[in-house]
Amino acid sequence: MSDDLRQDSVLDRLDGMLANLQSHIDERAQELAQPLIYDAREAAATEVKRAQDKQQRAEDLVTELRRQIRVRDRQRDEQRQRADSAESTVARVWDLARVYEVNAATADDAGDTAARNWCELFAGELRDALEPPQELLAEEETADE
Repeated sequence: MSDDLRQDSVLDRLDGMLANLQSHIDERAQELAQPLIYDAREAAATEVKRAQDKQQRAEDLVTELRRQIRVRDRQRDEQRQRADSAESTVARVWDLARVYEVNAATADDAGDTAARNWCELFAGELRDALEPPQELLAEEETADE
């Protein structure tokens, strides 16, 4: 039995030594891992911050682009209204030129040369005002070539 006691005693001492050794290994591993864990957390926090900043910049860009699109749409609508108004004005001027042409013909039939000349002159002025300038036509022809 004394051998059994000795073996138990040796085993108990070995268990104690192993426990101490394991505790020492765990402590040392913790000491070595602590700076690495800290660095990894810092790197992760930096990456998260960088990603958040990128996301914020992207959201800011989207907001700005939407604002610019609203402005452009508003300007386009205003241009469309002006173009519609200009087309309507041009149509009214053409109608007025035709009225003066009819008046000129009527005055001619009545023998009123002065009225006919004035109506023809005014109708011609209206038509000339509606014709694009020759320089503009020359520029368009050059651009087409």
